[in-house]
Amino acid sequence: MYVSVALLQQATFNSEFSLPRSPGQSIIEYVERELERRTQYMAEKIKSALAVVHQDNANSECLFFVLPEFFWNVPWSAVASREELLALSDTCFERISECVSHLLDSFPVSTHGHLAVLAGTCATLAEVESTTGTHFEVINYLLAGSNASQNALGKSSLVMWPKRYVSGIDFGNNKKGDSNYWFFELAEGVTIKVKNKSSSLAESNTAAGYRTIFKNDFVERCPISIDLCLDYAVVGNQERENEYTDWNSKLDFIIACGMEFDREKQHLESLQFAFRNDGMGAGMCEAVTVVNGRITNKLPTVRVDNNIHMVHINVA
Repeated sequence: MYVSVALLQQATFNSEFSLPRSPGQSIIEYVERELERRTQYMAEKIKSALAVVHQDNANSECLFFVLPEFFWNVPWSAVASREELLALSDTCFERISECVSHLLDSFPVSTHGHLAVLAGTCATLAEVESTTGTHFEVINYLLAGSNASQNALGKSSLVMWPKRYVSGIDFGNNKKGDSNYWFFELAEGVTIKVKNKSSSLAESNTAAGYRTIFKNDFVERCPISIDLCLDYAVVGNQERENEYTDWNSKLDFIIACGMEFDREKQHLESLQFAFRNDGMGAGMCEAVTVVNGRITNKLPTVRVDNNIHMVHINVA
């Protein structure tokens, strides 16, 4: 079968897409404005990618549209207090799923063909009280969905894949750390203690209901897998297999900010292609073939609409 992949190149490590917070603007108003800007931007870029598929790759069974890590994040320096930090995270939790679901609904499969979106990540923080005091746990998660799959309410169904390991650069200025925690200075006067390993599990909200699993068969006979930045280097091949509906992935997507392909790594034997969308620097997008678990050749991509890197592949 043939599928198309569109990787959107976008610098995200320093939240380069964001506009400054306006004087007097609440943190909730600011975040909602930025999420809406990103949703509109995605819609325009998806239109460009779909136009190429319809014109040049009519035999494609699906377009995978892929964004980098931290795509949805605003600058941490916009936060003025711990209260605003919590409000920011709550707003992201509530609104991003609505944005992605609405985006998919605006491209019905009957008129646009099969579209699957891997919508980059949003790093959020949840405050936790424990016997040793207060700390924050990270939920840095990717939402994905398809316009060919609906949930029980008739909306495009979504699945969530969380990052397991927290990098020392994920939240800006890293003051120090120990074996279990990082200490980040998000903004002047806002320093937080962050657990360096997340306990979040994958989730799916589909027609079958809610489950703690990542339904990864967006295209029949073509299961995918996700590696969120540091997890690519640290998580073992079978460490999270029970979080997928089908562990025999054929396409792997590295969604990152500062993580390159490891050509010495033993990947899953079932893999045929791997893709990298990295938001570090100016952004970097790559596609490679994988044979017997090893990266072999770099695939040429076609640049569309300035910053979309597209490739059309035959998946066995």
